[in-house]
Amino acid sequence: MQQALVTLNEKATHELIGSLRESCADCSEFEKARRVARLALGAEPFGSTNQETRIGFWFPGREALLKQGAELELEVFLPPDSFRFQDLKPDQAHTIEFTRYRLPMVGFDEYLVGVYSGLPVGSRDKAGALYCLRYVSPDGNEFRVRDPLASSTPLGVFAPPEVYDMAAMLAGRSDGEFFTDWARERYPDGSYRARDIGSTLEIHVGTATAEGTVAALTRRYQDLAGRMRANQTAGLDLYAGMDAAERALLGYDSVELMPEVPQAERSMRDFGEFFVVTAEGPATRGGERLAEGPATVQVSLRKPDLKGWGYDVVLYGTAAINPGMLETGRPDEFLELIETLHTMPGKPIQVALDSVLGHADFQGAELLRTFDMDSPELLKYRHSRYLAGPNMYGRDVRYGDPTVRAILLEMYHRKNNYGIDAIRVDGGQDFVQDIDELTGLKIQDDEFLNAMSTEVQHVAGIARRLDINIEDGRPWPDDLNWIYNSTYLCHVWERNLPFGDHTKQWSPLIFAHNVHAKFKWFYTKWDRFKDVFKEGADWITGNSTHDNARYLYRMTATTPSSNYIPGAPLEQYYNNDLGSELSEVAYRALNNPALTALNLGFFPGSPMFFYNSTVGTPWLFFRDLGDFYDTKIVADEAAPFLVWYVPESMYALPQHFRRCKELGFQTRASLVATPGSNDKPAFLDELNRLTSLIKTDAQIFLYLYDSPSGAGGYADRSELEAALARLRKPQSGADEQRRAVLDRRIAADSFESDRKLGYCLAMIPTAREHLAADRRELPAKDQPELIRQEEKLGLLAELAEQGDGTALRLLLEGAAAVDDYDISSWASDKGLLRATPPQMQELSAEGLRSFARAFQLDAAEICNVVHHTGAMSPDFAEFALQLRLFRQANPWLADNPSNDIHYDFFNRNVVTNGARHLGGWSDKGDIINANTLYYGWRSSPDKARQILVIANMEGRPLRRYSLRFLLPVDAVWHRVLVSPGMADRAPDIIDRTTVLKDFRGGEVLLYERYL
Repeated sequence: MQQALVTLNEKATHELIGSLRESCADCSEFEKARRVARLALGAEPFGSTNQETRIGFWFPGREALLKQGAELELEVFLPPDSFRFQDLKPDQAHTIEFTRYRLPMVGFDEYLVGVYSGLPVGSRDKAGALYCLRYVSPDGNEFRVRDPLASSTPLGVFAPPEVYDMAAMLAGRSDGEFFTDWARERYPDGSYRARDIGSTLEIHVGTATAEGTVAALTRRYQDLAGRMRANQTAGLDLYAGMDAAERALLGYDSVELMPEVPQAERSMRDFGEFFVVTAEGPATRGGERLAEGPATVQVSLRKPDLKGWGYDVVLYGTAAINPGMLETGRPDEFLELIETLHTMPGKPIQVALDSVLGHADFQGAELLRTFDMDSPELLKYRHSRYLAGPNMYGRDVRYGDPTVRAILLEMYHRKNNYGIDAIRVDGGQDFVQDIDELTGLKIQDDEFLNAMSTEVQHVAGIARRLDINIEDGRPWPDDLNWIYNSTYLCHVWERNLPFGDHTKQWSPLIFAHNVHAKFKWFYTKWDRFKDVFKEGADWITGNSTHDNARYLYRMTATTPSSNYIPGAPLEQYYNNDLGSELSEVAYRALNNPALTALNLGFFPGSPMFFYNSTVGTPWLFFRDLGDFYDTKIVADEAAPFLVWYVPESMYALPQHFRRCKELGFQTRASLVATPGSNDKPAFLDELNRLTSLIKTDAQIFLYLYDSPSGAGGYADRSELEAALARLRKPQSGADEQRRAVLDRRIAADSFESDRKLGYCLAMIPTAREHLAADRRELPAKDQPELIRQEEKLGLLAELAEQGDGTALRLLLEGAAAVDDYDISSWASDKGLLRATPPQMQELSAEGLRSFARAFQLDAAEICNVVHHTGAMSPDFAEFALQLRLFRQANPWLADNPSNDIHYDFFNRNVVTNGARHLGGWSDKGDIINANTLYYGWRSSPDKARQILVIANMEGRPLRRYSLRFLLPVDAVWHRVLVSPGMADRAPDIIDRTTVLKDFRGGEVLLYERYL
């Protein structure tokens, strides 16, 4: 069938613009942007018959650029009727002939819109037209502007997105009854409230199945659903015949998918690596060239095959699905997963998404660049109307711009309309409105977070409000003591939700830095556990998330607690009672039966568990980009990851780390030395050393005045003065080049420069006081060096007093550049060269990047659950499943307890074996050899039933443990659940006379009684 010509329907376009102008006449700038985003931006079928398509872009500075001679037009690529995205293969290039049109768009204000006839619209079985905005700048350079509100990006974020009929797809959904039947309540305005997220399984789609796709995960759940229905028909237990890894997927109230949005890519050239124009010419029909202006374009297509942990988001395409996760390239694939989970037998499973609008990968600046103020600098500094300065994840988002704000909320709204049930807002503290001038602290954009929290979903013909969960540890990272200064309740207090509803917030026991493998962790965290018991109803609790699994290897020491030296800080050790190998310690820490029972069987709140952790799968911050920062990421992460998660026996298996072995790293020992051994530093140890040299603000400041034997870079004041003189008035070509580099760094990121300068000015008087104290207290042999430091510091103080910020900025930026991230210099480091295998002796910057990519791909493979399901404990899997079912049967556990001691009580008991009464008063307990036990009871709302928990959180086995001083007088309790291995040791009935024998660390008892 021949394609119809594509034309602009000028009448419909001008009617659309007129309608928008009329409806926005009395609106604020933000209200206008929201209406335009909702009604005109993106690409959607238009009109009652859907025979036309409406496409709209925001292009700031449009009118000024056109006056300067710029060109702006819509560019569309029409695939042949026989083409299907489902047929693309990731490892095979397909040459497809597209018909390309370049068509006018109609402008109003900073927007461009058009209503077009003849555009094919995508569906499950049909490929739609691809589109973008073509911009030729006044100086003749050609760019493509992508659509941030694209609903389908089957060829990645840099390729043109697809026109897709989302409305038709969603109208045909099969789970429509779920949204009213499974609601928490119906509000007075007629809207429904989704049920609370409840107990949740966090799933990373890319590593949850062998295929790593949404379709494969759907098939997995469909298979489980089929077997459950068969069990129901046969009168068997719902989960009969299922193995440990299958049971680990079931019994949850919700599944939360880690970011499913489009990710950063390997190539940013032209249309990226998955859509490459190889040839073009005039279009013909019947052998004759068409006069209307279309062209024939040969395009090489490949299915996106990127691997990533999920958080390298680019903002662009947030309303779409990451094509690397889609087996078919069709958005329907994601909808089918939602439908499958919503219709599971026994009990529906809700779907939560992890919304990442608080930060963006640096590539977002390329996708969303601001062409009227463009800069050739690195992506880190590229000007974007959507993005602000760099942060610890990439770039901050520019929420202050009303149109940016409106488009972000519209992205969020369109994704919600898939019919999801809950939203986790990633990094609530990163939604920054401004910086306080007096304190330098971030001012969070609570208005935007409130707008996210109150956004109404439209699904299956109803309006619906979702369960909102915000991860936020403010004042983190601005405050040194944020772990305890944070209330973890600011959003619960401050979000103004309709009808008295609450947001939820991440608890102090699930926030990133809680690492259960640390020695005496449960002893030191008791106060936070008490907080969860008292006020945890609005908290996300649980054992693990992707962050807990990652921070375990980043923040847990590798010295075993059996080597404890009296007086040493506890955090310098890990709890070696958990296992003999570090990988075993990690698994047992994240799957501690006692902690699992507390979170599911006793505490209020909504407990969360990470699928990879429950199965015992290694977990790494991995991403297959091969870009500028990949080597640094591997340098930061890879060594501790291997040490904690990958024992030599796992590395040695032929299917693991194939690429690294081809580069010469045949054993784990060639990559990383065993902690505590006398082995020489291996390759990744040396990389980790190099990245550790990159300076903090404090180290930058010390470099200017400290001794060269410490962190300093200058012997005395004269050396510092000479360096400054060369920066002020370069004496050679090398000086001029260095000055130019520093000027660019300062200009490219003024916020970073201001921060460094502010730190320096604040620290000068403090440093002088410290040096004065050292002069008084240190011996004569140290005095000459202290005088030299005072003199250097005096020069910095003089520059500050003179207001010479330029000189100070140059010195600070110069200090920062020393040992900065420079893989060309890393490649010539002697320590790294010594650890390099013969196959890589010609080490170079490109060689390091190639190694980084090889390691990232190998790590992505070993993090896949399919390799590790056989290692999961069947007993623990069954125990955890029964706890989830117990919580579902007792939904009141999610609410806060009364904290009336007779009905609700929680306490800690720190005990040792063989304690004896010695007479007299004493409070000299042996914390190091003691066990930490948590115990308490909770009452049902009708006060008719109580649940008792007794948990040995950590420590060696207690030979005899009396319950005499734990339980109320005359209370008799009956067994409900006990941890694996306790079935023969735990009595069916306990009271104050009970003595538990051989009560081990990590074991737990759950009992009940009727009042």
